[in-house]
Amino acid sequence: MLKLDFKSMLALRSSLEAVKNYLSCLPSSLYQRVWINADIIAGPGEDRNDGLAQKKMQPKFDAVEFLKVVSSQLPETYLSIGWTTSLTDVGAVYTEEMVSTMISCAEPYSAVTFPVRASCFRASWQTLQKLYQANQQWTLTLWWSYELSKEDFDFIYNTLENEEEEFRNRTFYDVAGFRKYLSEHHEYVYK
Repeated sequence: MLKLDFKSMLALRSSLEAVKNYLSCLPSSLYQRVWINADIIAGPGEDRNDGLAQKKMQPKFDAVEFLKVVSSQLPETYLSIGWTTSLTDVGAVYTEEMVSTMISCAEPYSAVTFPVRASCFRASWQTLQKLYQANQQWTLTLWWSYELSKEDFDFIYNTLENEEEEFRNRTFYDVAGFRKYLSEHHEYVYK
């Protein structure tokens, strides 16, 4: 998998030809292994009453424009669309409004993953599960560069891979320590 993480429309537009050239070197069966990523909706992590903080949280993209450009110029790639986040509140929640807005944006597309900060997952699960339920092809990508507690890993694993079949095998994990957790607590995963 190759994930291209865009931070502005200018970067996306100026990269389109290079990405198309790269794709032309691949068999078409591998196109969906190229992920086009951007934070297109304001997400959790800042005081909602602090105007300056909220301004910093605004995405650098117009969601509709980003999705239109990617779907028309790179239609065979995989969309990885998420929310802006802040380091000031690493346990903040994804709200109903954030998830509903994302579902509305992503509705026309089937090859979509939603990057979600793993440190926010447990507190946001009741809301986030609506992403799985809205489209059976959609996935989540849990990410976080710090190791979570065993309790958080247990919750994530049991919720997404153990309990409900509708969520099983629909999550990508990019979380520090998760592979170690699996090898220590779920050996059969590697057998």
